[in-house]
Amino acid sequence: MNEPKNDAPWAMHPEPGPLAVAPAGVGGYPAPTPAEAAEFSLLMSLALDEALEPAEMARFQRYLATYPTLATQWRRWQQMDERLRAVPAMEPPPEFRANVLARLDRQTRRQRLWLGTGIAFLSLLLWLTALGGTYLLVTFLFFQQAEWLVHLVHWVAYWSAAASEGLAALRATVISLLATPQVRLLCGMYLLSAFLILGLWTRLLRRSTQVEPGVWAEG
Repeated sequence: MNEPKNDAPWAMHPEPGPLAVAPAGVGGYPAPTPAEAAEFSLLMSLALDEALEPAEMARFQRYLATYPTLATQWRRWQQMDERLRAVPAMEPPPEFRANVLARLDRQTRRQRLWLGTGIAFLSLLLWLTALGGTYLLVTFLFFQQAEWLVHLVHWVAYWSAAASEGLAALRATVISLLATPQVRLLCGMYLLSAFLILGLWTRLLRRSTQVEPGVWAEG
């Protein structure tokens, strides 16, 4: 089988003889140390990706010239890489993406449905528990604490009437005060000062957030 040609600079090294395929240390050829073998494997990966630096390229070529077994390993890696690159890329069928998206959509809908059902069930359970507790409490108060319940109703009615009378008195006082010219003048000055302060604050806020065109150019 003819070996593929490679124009890369690290491929230009002396071809080892027939004895180069012998195991390391056999036949008088020097054997690389484990550290050198590990580094050579890393350099081979970088060489296949054409990512070797000049210093790494020099070490890689030195390994190829010094250790014939490493040179043989490099040729095998090149052949394997070329065979892998020659394999055509597998394209998924056109309906594959649509099927995956449809399956994900069905799964998402199913999860949302279960989540919504669980939330609705818990909400209904809480409402039933609250209604049941309220019913039991009212029943207990009506049959066991009737006198206390009557006092409670009287107390609520009394304070409700007092609050209504207080609000009515406050409303009458405000209306009578607004009928005087002095109070109207004070209210007008207050509203005018409030609008002025709001306008100044808005103008200051716009100036503080405004960016000059030169700032954008520098950024």
